[in-house]
Amino acid sequence: MARQRQSVTRDGSLRNFGVKADTLIEENVNVVLNNGIAEPARAGPGLIFVGVARQTIAGGLADGDERVVVARLITLWENSETDPVELTAIGQAVFIEDETTVAATDAGGTLSPAGTVFDVDASGVWVQPN
Repeated sequence: MARQRQSVTRDGSLRNFGVKADTLIEENVNVVLNNGIAEPARAGPGLIFVGVARQTIAGGLADGDERVVVARLITLWENSETDPVELTAIGQAVFIEDETTVAATDAGGTLSPAGTVFDVDASGVWVQPN
Protein backbone atom coordinates (compact mmCIF):
# COMPACT_ATOMS: atom_id res chain seq x y z
CA MET A 1 0.00 0.00 0.00
CA ALA A 2 1.34 3.43 -0.93
CA ARG A 3 2.18 5.83 1.85
CA GLN A 4 -0.29 8.70 2.08
CA ARG A 5 1.36 12.00 1.23
CA GLN A 6 0.49 15.11 3.19
CA SER A 7 0.41 18.03 0.74
CA VAL A 8 1.98 21.26 1.87
CA THR A 9 0.33 24.38 0.45
CA ARG A 10 0.55 28.13 0.57
CA ASP A 11 -2.35 30.54 -0.01
CA GLY A 12 -0.24 32.88 -2.15
CA SER A 13 -2.44 35.93 -1.66
CA LEU A 14 0.11 37.64 0.64
CA ARG A 15 3.84 37.70 -0.02
CA ASN A 16 6.75 39.83 1.09
CA PHE A 17 9.62 41.21 -0.91
CA GLY A 18 12.79 43.15 -0.23
CA VAL A 19 12.41 46.89 -0.93
CA LYS A 20 14.70 48.94 -3.16
CA ALA A 21 17.15 51.07 -1.14
CA ASP A 22 16.03 54.65 -0.45
CA THR A 23 12.59 54.00 -1.98
CA LEU A 24 9.24 54.72 -0.35
CA ILE A 25 6.44 52.27 -1.05
CA GLU A 26 3.12 53.58 0.24
CA GLU A 27 0.19 51.45 1.37
CA ASN A 28 -2.22 50.52 -1.46
CA VAL A 29 0.33 51.33 -4.18
CA ASN A 30 0.85 48.89 -7.05
CA VAL A 31 4.21 47.14 -6.64
CA VAL A 32 6.60 45.71 -9.23
CA LEU A 33 9.79 43.68 -8.95
CA ASN A 34 12.88 45.04 -10.63
CA ASN A 35 15.55 42.33 -10.60
CA GLY A 36 13.76 40.73 -7.64
CA ILE A 37 13.52 43.94 -5.56
CA ALA A 38 10.17 45.70 -4.85
CA GLU A 39 9.46 49.27 -5.91
CA PRO A 40 6.34 51.29 -6.83
CA ALA A 41 4.93 50.41 -10.24
CA ARG A 42 6.25 52.49 -13.14
CA ALA A 43 6.67 52.35 -16.89
CA GLY A 44 9.65 50.39 -18.18
CA PRO A 45 10.62 47.03 -19.62
CA GLY A 46 11.53 43.98 -17.54
CA LEU A 47 9.35 44.77 -14.49
CA ILE A 48 7.02 42.20 -12.89
CA PHE A 49 3.76 43.35 -11.28
CA VAL A 50 3.27 41.43 -8.02
CA GLY A 51 0.33 43.15 -6.34
CA VAL A 52 -0.65 45.93 -3.95
CA ALA A 53 1.36 47.08 -0.91
CA ARG A 54 -0.40 46.40 2.38
CA GLN A 55 1.80 48.80 4.33
CA THR A 56 3.89 51.94 3.90
CA ILE A 57 7.60 51.22 4.12
CA ALA A 58 10.83 53.04 3.31
CA GLY A 59 13.71 51.10 1.84
CA GLY A 60 16.90 50.88 3.89
CA LEU A 61 20.48 51.68 2.96
CA ALA A 62 20.80 48.61 0.73
CA ASP A 63 18.33 46.75 -1.48
CA GLY A 64 16.36 44.26 0.62
CA ASP A 65 17.17 45.78 4.04
CA GLU A 66 13.42 46.31 4.51
CA ARG A 67 10.53 44.13 3.34
CA VAL A 68 7.03 44.98 2.15
CA VAL A 69 3.90 42.82 2.38
CA VAL A 70 2.11 42.65 -0.97
CA ALA A 71 -1.40 41.31 -1.66
CA ARG A 72 -1.87 39.45 -4.95
CA LEU A 73 -5.45 40.39 -5.75
CA ILE A 74 -7.49 41.56 -8.73
CA THR A 75 -6.65 45.26 -8.70
CA LEU A 76 -8.35 48.37 -10.10
CA TRP A 77 -6.09 50.48 -12.34
CA GLU A 78 -6.86 53.72 -14.18
CA ASN A 79 -7.39 53.33 -17.91
CA SER A 80 -4.87 55.00 -20.23
CA GLU A 81 -6.06 58.14 -21.97
CA THR A 82 -3.66 57.63 -24.89
CA ASP A 83 -3.88 53.82 -25.28
CA PRO A 84 -7.15 52.80 -23.60
CA VAL A 85 -8.06 49.25 -22.68
CA GLU A 86 -11.40 48.22 -24.20
CA LEU A 87 -13.98 45.77 -22.84
CA THR A 88 -12.96 43.37 -25.62
CA ALA A 89 -9.55 43.02 -23.90
CA ILE A 90 -10.94 40.82 -21.12
CA GLY A 91 -8.57 37.85 -20.80
CA GLN A 92 -5.72 39.66 -22.55
CA ALA A 93 -2.53 41.24 -21.22
CA VAL A 94 -2.32 44.94 -20.29
CA PHE A 95 0.77 47.01 -19.60
CA ILE A 96 1.98 49.37 -16.85
CA GLU A 97 1.90 52.97 -18.06
CA ASP A 98 2.62 54.48 -14.63
CA GLU A 99 2.05 53.77 -10.94
CA THR A 100 -1.74 53.72 -11.32
CA THR A 101 -2.46 53.38 -15.05
CA VAL A 102 -2.52 50.51 -17.56
CA ALA A 103 -2.37 50.65 -21.35
CA ALA A 104 -3.66 48.28 -24.02
CA THR A 105 -0.26 47.78 -25.69
CA ASP A 106 3.37 47.58 -24.60
CA ALA A 107 4.26 50.76 -26.58
CA GLY A 108 6.78 49.00 -28.77
CA GLY A 109 8.31 46.93 -25.96
CA THR A 110 8.85 49.84 -23.57
CA LEU A 111 6.17 48.80 -21.02
CA SER A 112 5.96 45.75 -18.75
CA PRO A 113 2.85 43.57 -18.34
CA ALA A 114 0.56 44.32 -15.42
CA GLY A 115 -1.38 41.09 -15.79
CA THR A 116 -4.59 39.94 -17.43
CA VAL A 117 -7.74 42.03 -17.83
CA PHE A 118 -10.46 40.72 -15.53
CA ASP A 119 -12.99 43.48 -16.35
CA VAL A 120 -13.29 47.00 -17.75
CA ASP A 121 -15.93 49.33 -16.35
CA ALA A 122 -16.56 53.01 -15.59
CA SER A 123 -14.17 52.77 -12.61
CA GLY A 124 -11.22 51.61 -14.73
CA VAL A 125 -9.47 48.35 -15.60
CA TRP A 126 -9.55 45.38 -13.22
CA VAL A 127 -6.31 43.44 -13.58
CA GLN A 128 -5.38 39.99 -12.30
CA PRO A 129 -1.63 39.60 -11.74
CA ASN A 130 -0.01 36.81 -13.74
